[in-house]
Amino acid sequence: MTGARKRTRKKSRPIKSGGKTTATKGTRHIQYIGGRDYQEDRFLHLEIKPGLEVLMVADGHGGEGCSTYVAANVARILRSHWPESTKVSGAMETCLKRTMGQIVSEWDQHCAPGHDLDSIKGDAAKHKFFVTHGSVVDESGSTIAMAVVDRKHNRITSMSLGDSRVAIRCNGRISETVDHAINSQTVLPKTLRGFSLFIDDGRLNGNLAMHSAIGDNCADLFGVVARKPVIHSEKFIPGKTDILVATDGVFDDLDSQTLFGHFSAMDALLETAPKNDNATIVFTSL
Repeated sequence: MTGARKRTRKKSRPIKSGGKTTATKGTRHIQYIGGRDYQEDRFLHLEIKPGLEVLMVADGHGGEGCSTYVAANVARILRSHWPESTKVSGAMETCLKRTMGQIVSEWDQHCAPGHDLDSIKGDAAKHKFFVTHGSVVDESGSTIAMAVVDRKHNRITSMSLGDSRVAIRCNGRISETVDHAINSQTVLPKTLRGFSLFIDDGRLNGNLAMHSAIGDNCADLFGVVARKPVIHSEKFIPGKTDILVATDGVFDDLDSQTLFGHFSAMDALLETAPKNDNATIVFTSL
C-alpha cells in the first residue's frame, strides 16, 4: 500500500533489526525500513506468565509517536485487565477489548497535553481547535495486531485494528484477522460521532488509507477514524500450528499462504520481496 497517511517518501537501505524483544525460544522477528528514511513500525513479543505469550505489531503513520506509545505501554495495560482465569469463556476477549479501549483513551490524552479532545463536538469546533492548538498535538496514528497464545488451554485470541494482521495456520487451515484498509467495497456513513467523513481517492477524508486505527488526531481525521477492534478466539493443535503477526508492508506483496509456505526460510523470502513500506513480522510455531 502506498503510505497510510499522505506524506513524502524517500529511498533508504533495508535493515533487519527492530528494537528490543523478550522473545521466548522459537519466536523470531524480521524488520525492514523499506523504501523510507524512517521506521514507524514497532513490535513486541513477551511472556506474560508461563505458557501465556503475546505477539504484537504496531504500524505507525504520520509519525512514530503513536506506535511507539502503543508498544511501550500495551503490556502494562494488558496486565491491568488480565482475567483471573483464561479458561473462562470470553475472558480473554473481554481483556483485549478493555485493553484496546484504554490504549485509545490514554493516547488521546497523551497526544494533546492540557486539552480535552472529548470536548470537541462537530466540524466547526474541530476546525477551530486545530487552527488554534494543532501545533501542539501529536497527529500520528497506528494500527495494532496482537495475538495472545494460551499454551495451557491451546487457545489463540487475536485482535486487530487497521491494516496489520494476525494469520494462523492450524493443521493446514489458514485463518486471518479482518483488514480495515479502504477498498472499493468499503461503505461508510456520512457522519461519525457528528463529524463529516468521505472517501476520496481510496482514502478516508482524502488522507488515511484505512477506516480504523488508533490516534490520527489531526484536522482531516479527528473524530472520523473508527476505534473498534476485531477480536477472535480459536483453539489450536500443538505441533501443527504456526502463527504470524505482521504489518501491511509484509502483506503488500506476499499473502499468508506464501508466508506459511516459506515459514522455515522467512529471511530468504522477505529478502527478495519488494519493500516500499516499513515491514515487520513476528512469527513462531506452537
